[in-house]
Amino acid sequence: MIFNDSKYTRWYNQIIERAKFRVLPQDVYTEKHHIIPRSLGGDNSIDNLVKLTAREHFVCHWLLTKMVDGAEQKKMAYACKMMMHSHGDGQQRYRINSSVYESLKQKLNTILKNRVFTDSWREKLKVSAQRRAQNEGPKQKAIRRANRISGNKKRKGEKRPGQTGCNNHFYGKGFLGTDNPFYGKTHTEETLKKLRVPKPKIKCNHCGSIVGGESNFKRWHGDNCKSVIGEQIA
Repeated sequence: MIFNDSKYTRWYNQIIERAKFRVLPQDVYTEKHHIIPRSLGGDNSIDNLVKLTAREHFVCHWLLTKMVDGAEQKKMAYACKMMMHSHGDGQQRYRINSSVYESLKQKLNTILKNRVFTDSWREKLKVSAQRRAQNEGPKQKAIRRANRISGNKKRKGEKRPGQTGCNNHFYGKGFLGTDNPFYGKTHTEETLKKLRVPKPKIKCNHCGSIVGGESNFKRWHGDNCKSVIGEQIA
Protein backbone atom coordinates (compact mmCIF):
# COMPACT_ATOMS: atom_id res chain seq x y z
CA MET A 1 0.00 0.00 0.00
CA ILE A 2 1.42 3.39 -1.03
CA PHE A 3 -0.21 5.45 1.73
CA ASN A 4 -0.11 4.64 5.44
CA ASP A 5 -3.22 3.95 7.54
CA SER A 6 -3.62 7.26 9.37
CA LYS A 7 -6.10 10.05 9.90
CA TYR A 8 -4.27 12.09 7.26
CA THR A 9 -4.93 9.41 4.64
CA ARG A 10 -8.60 9.30 5.63
CA TRP A 11 -8.87 13.09 5.35
CA TYR A 12 -7.16 12.96 1.97
CA ASN A 13 -9.54 10.30 0.66
CA GLN A 14 -12.54 12.27 1.91
CA ILE A 15 -11.45 15.37 -0.04
CA ILE A 16 -10.83 13.31 -3.18
CA GLU A 17 -14.13 11.39 -3.04
CA ARG A 18 -16.11 14.57 -2.44
CA ALA A 19 -14.43 16.29 -5.39
CA LYS A 20 -15.10 13.38 -7.76
CA PHE A 21 -18.87 13.59 -7.62
CA ARG A 22 -19.59 17.29 -7.14
CA VAL A 23 -20.42 19.90 -9.75
CA LEU A 24 -18.89 23.34 -9.23
CA PRO A 25 -20.01 26.59 -10.90
CA GLN A 26 -18.03 27.47 -14.00
CA ASP A 27 -16.62 30.63 -12.42
CA VAL A 28 -14.96 28.68 -9.58
CA TYR A 29 -11.20 28.35 -10.07
CA THR A 30 -9.93 24.74 -9.98
CA GLU A 31 -6.66 22.88 -10.55
CA LYS A 32 -6.05 19.31 -11.71
CA HIS A 33 -4.59 17.05 -9.02
CA HIS A 34 -3.00 13.61 -9.42
CA ILE A 35 -4.63 11.36 -6.79
CA ILE A 36 -1.53 9.17 -6.80
CA PRO A 37 1.34 11.60 -7.55
CA ARG A 38 3.38 10.86 -10.65
CA SER A 39 6.55 10.72 -8.57
CA LEU A 40 4.94 7.82 -6.64
CA GLY A 41 3.94 5.90 -9.76
CA GLY A 42 0.71 7.67 -10.72
CA ASP A 43 -0.21 8.42 -14.33
CA ASN A 44 -2.20 10.99 -16.30
CA SER A 45 -5.27 8.78 -16.76
CA ILE A 46 -8.74 10.19 -16.09
CA ASP A 47 -9.18 7.88 -13.11
CA ASN A 48 -6.09 9.40 -11.46
CA LEU A 49 -7.10 13.05 -11.99
CA VAL A 50 -9.53 15.18 -9.99
CA LYS A 51 -10.39 18.89 -9.99
CA LEU A 52 -9.71 20.69 -6.71
CA THR A 53 -9.96 24.29 -5.56
CA ALA A 54 -6.66 26.05 -4.85
CA ARG A 55 -7.15 25.59 -1.09
CA GLU A 56 -8.01 21.89 -1.44
CA HIS A 57 -5.03 21.36 -3.73
CA PHE A 58 -2.65 22.83 -1.17
CA VAL A 59 -4.20 20.88 1.73
CA CYS A 60 -3.92 17.61 -0.22
CA HIS A 61 -0.20 18.17 -0.89
CA TRP A 62 0.32 18.98 2.78
CA LEU A 63 -1.50 15.77 3.79
CA LEU A 64 0.63 13.73 1.35
CA THR A 65 3.77 14.64 3.33
CA LYS A 66 2.21 12.82 6.31
CA MET A 67 0.86 9.83 4.37
CA VAL A 68 4.21 8.35 3.27
CA ASP A 69 7.65 7.74 4.76
CA GLY A 70 11.30 7.58 3.72
CA ALA A 71 12.25 8.63 0.18
CA GLU A 72 8.58 9.08 -0.78
CA GLN A 73 8.15 11.60 2.04
CA LYS A 74 11.02 13.68 0.67
CA LYS A 75 9.35 13.76 -2.75
CA MET A 76 6.05 14.89 -1.25
CA ALA A 77 7.82 17.49 0.89
CA TYR A 78 9.45 18.98 -2.17
CA ALA A 79 6.10 19.02 -4.04
CA CYS A 80 4.47 20.81 -1.09
CA LYS A 81 7.36 23.30 -1.00
CA MET A 82 6.77 24.11 -4.66
CA MET A 83 3.08 24.69 -3.92
CA MET A 84 4.15 27.31 -1.37
CA HIS A 85 6.63 29.20 -3.54
CA SER A 86 5.95 28.80 -7.27
CA HIS A 87 3.11 29.27 -9.72
CA GLY A 88 2.57 29.56 -13.43
CA ASP A 89 0.52 31.83 -15.64
CA GLY A 90 -3.16 31.69 -14.76
CA GLN A 91 -2.60 29.81 -11.50
CA GLN A 92 -4.16 31.13 -8.31
CA ARG A 93 -2.16 29.51 -5.51
CA TYR A 94 -3.82 29.33 -2.12
CA ARG A 95 -2.19 31.80 0.28
CA ILE A 96 -1.53 30.46 3.77
CA ASN A 97 -1.12 32.56 6.91
CA SER A 98 2.22 33.21 8.60
CA SER A 99 1.83 30.63 11.39
CA VAL A 100 1.02 27.80 8.93
CA TYR A 101 3.92 28.90 6.71
CA GLU A 102 6.39 28.84 9.62
CA SER A 103 5.22 25.43 10.80
CA LEU A 104 5.43 23.92 7.32
CA LYS A 105 8.85 25.43 6.62
CA GLN A 106 10.28 23.96 9.82
CA LYS A 107 8.86 20.50 9.15
CA LEU A 108 9.76 20.47 5.46
CA ASN A 109 13.31 21.66 6.11
CA THR A 110 13.75 18.83 8.64
CA ILE A 111 12.54 16.31 6.05
CA LEU A 112 14.74 17.74 3.28
CA LYS A 113 17.83 18.31 5.44
CA ASN A 114 19.76 15.12 4.68
CA ARG A 115 18.74 14.58 1.08
CA VAL A 116 21.45 13.80 -1.49
CA PHE A 117 21.18 14.91 -5.10
CA THR A 118 21.82 12.09 -7.57
CA ASP A 119 23.31 12.71 -11.02
CA SER A 120 19.95 11.98 -12.67
CA TRP A 121 18.23 14.45 -10.34
CA ARG A 122 20.81 17.14 -11.11
CA GLU A 123 20.26 16.56 -14.83
CA LYS A 124 16.48 16.99 -14.43
CA LEU A 125 17.01 20.25 -12.51
CA LYS A 126 19.33 21.46 -15.25
CA VAL A 127 16.78 20.70 -17.98
CA SER A 128 14.01 22.42 -15.99
CA ALA A 129 16.14 25.53 -15.46
CA GLN A 130 16.97 25.69 -19.18
CA ARG A 131 13.29 25.34 -20.09
CA ARG A 132 12.32 28.14 -17.72
CA ALA A 133 15.04 30.41 -19.14
CA GLN A 134 13.86 29.77 -22.72
CA ASN A 135 10.23 30.60 -21.85
CA GLU A 136 11.03 33.80 -19.95
CA GLY A 137 10.09 37.09 -21.54
CA PRO A 138 12.23 40.25 -21.42
CA LYS A 139 10.37 41.63 -18.40
CA GLN A 140 10.78 38.41 -16.37
CA LYS A 141 14.49 38.32 -17.16
CA ALA A 142 14.84 41.96 -16.19
CA ILE A 143 13.10 41.39 -12.84
CA ARG A 144 15.17 38.30 -12.05
CA ARG A 145 18.39 40.13 -12.87
CA ALA A 146 17.37 43.16 -10.79
CA ASN A 147 16.60 40.90 -7.81
CA ARG A 148 19.99 39.21 -8.15
CA ILE A 149 21.79 42.57 -8.25
CA SER A 150 19.83 43.78 -5.20
CA GLY A 151 20.64 40.61 -3.26
CA ASN A 152 24.33 40.86 -4.09
CA LYS A 153 24.44 44.46 -2.84
CA LYS A 154 22.83 43.46 0.47
CA ARG A 155 25.39 40.65 0.98
CA LYS A 156 28.40 42.78 0.02
CA GLY A 157 31.16 42.39 2.62
CA GLU A 158 29.42 39.46 4.30
CA LYS A 159 31.64 36.50 5.15
CA ARG A 160 29.89 33.19 4.69
CA PRO A 161 31.67 29.90 5.44
CA GLY A 162 31.42 27.12 2.88
CA GLN A 163 28.73 24.59 3.67
CA THR A 164 28.56 20.99 2.55
CA GLY A 165 26.41 17.94 3.12
CA CYS A 166 23.69 18.28 5.75
CA ASN A 167 24.70 21.90 6.48
CA ASN A 168 23.66 22.87 2.96
CA HIS A 169 20.40 20.95 2.72
CA PHE A 170 18.97 22.83 -0.27
CA TYR A 171 21.80 22.29 -2.74
CA GLY A 172 22.99 18.99 -1.33
CA LYS A 173 26.65 17.99 -1.23
CA GLY A 174 29.00 20.90 -1.94
CA PHE A 175 32.18 20.84 -4.05
CA LEU A 176 34.85 21.75 -1.51
CA GLY A 177 38.20 20.06 -0.89
CA THR A 178 38.58 16.68 -2.56
CA ASP A 179 34.97 16.89 -3.81
CA ASN A 180 35.98 19.76 -6.11
CA PRO A 181 36.80 18.46 -9.64
CA PHE A 182 39.68 20.97 -9.83
CA TYR A 183 41.22 19.83 -6.51
CA GLY A 184 44.98 19.21 -6.84
CA LYS A 185 45.16 20.58 -10.39
CA THR A 186 47.12 23.65 -11.53
CA HIS A 187 46.96 26.00 -14.50
CA THR A 188 49.45 25.50 -17.31
CA GLU A 189 52.01 28.21 -17.96
CA GLU A 190 50.20 29.11 -21.19
CA THR A 191 46.94 29.66 -19.28
CA LEU A 192 48.72 31.72 -16.64
CA LYS A 193 50.18 33.98 -19.34
CA LYS A 194 46.67 34.59 -20.73
CA LEU A 195 45.40 35.42 -17.25
CA ARG A 196 48.20 37.92 -16.69
CA VAL A 197 47.39 39.92 -19.84
CA PRO A 198 45.57 43.16 -18.84
CA LYS A 199 41.94 43.21 -19.92
CA PRO A 200 40.85 46.04 -22.25
CA LYS A 201 38.84 48.80 -20.57
CA ILE A 202 35.36 49.45 -22.02
CA LYS A 203 33.03 52.29 -21.05
CA CYS A 204 29.30 51.65 -20.71
CA ASN A 205 27.17 54.15 -22.65
CA HIS A 206 24.27 53.75 -20.20
CA CYS A 207 25.80 54.16 -16.74
CA GLY A 208 29.25 55.49 -17.62
CA SER A 209 31.12 52.72 -15.75
CA ILE A 210 34.51 51.59 -17.06
CA VAL A 211 34.68 47.80 -17.12
CA GLY A 212 37.64 45.49 -17.65
CA GLY A 213 37.12 42.69 -20.16
CA GLU A 214 34.66 42.17 -23.01
CA SER A 215 32.88 39.21 -21.38
CA ASN A 216 32.43 41.15 -18.14
CA PHE A 217 31.06 44.08 -20.12
CA LYS A 218 28.53 41.94 -22.03
CA ARG A 219 27.32 40.29 -18.83
CA TRP A 220 26.75 43.39 -16.70
CA HIS A 221 26.62 46.37 -19.06
CA GLY A 222 25.56 47.31 -22.58
CA ASP A 223 22.07 45.91 -23.16
CA ASN A 224 22.27 44.19 -19.74
CA CYS A 225 23.13 47.35 -17.82
CA LYS A 226 21.12 47.89 -14.63
CA SER A 227 20.09 51.31 -15.95
CA VAL A 228 18.40 49.65 -18.94
CA ILE A 229 16.91 46.93 -16.69
CA GLY A 230 15.32 49.55 -14.46
CA GLU A 231 13.70 51.22 -17.46
CA GLN A 232 12.32 47.89 -18.74
CA ILE A 233 10.75 47.03 -15.36
CA ALA A 234 9.15 50.46 -15.07
